[in-house]
Amino acid sequence: MYKKLLVAIDVSERGIKALQQALALAEALGAQVLGLYVLPPGAAQAGGATLVSKSIEEKIKAKKALVAEEVLHKIEERLPGALSRLKFVTREGRNKAKTIVDFAEFEGCDLIVMGSRNLPGASSVIMRSVTSAVLSSGKKPVLVIR
Repeated sequence: MYKKLLVAIDVSERGIKALQQALALAEALGAQVLGLYVLPPGAAQAGGATLVSKSIEEKIKAKKALVAEEVLHKIEERLPGALSRLKFVTREGRNKAKTIVDFAEFEGCDLIVMGSRNLPGASSVIMRSVTSAVLSSGKKPVLVIR
């Protein structure tokens, strides 16, 4: 049924819960798990006193690696052993939902797994969550973990 799962990595409580559920489902199905963390625009901007590189490209690459390392550390801290059971990748994207949907399509994923957050009252009408945007714009099945 599902051979390749994509988990939209989020280090919130619900994001970790979604990762945990995706890993359990993958184990039961014998499926592969890809963990995608979408870097916000500008997260990999060159600069910062701690980066010592020869070129702007090297500085950007180093900054992306630092951000990814922080995310990986938080995952391992909250869900020990999880990292050995998934392939972790990062992509930079202004529109997180589009980045997730496009990546799932490109990689041939059968299912997208995401955490969901409750936006209070009017916020839910004004601000559309990434999860709802993936649900409405993607063609892949989406498992939402609350």
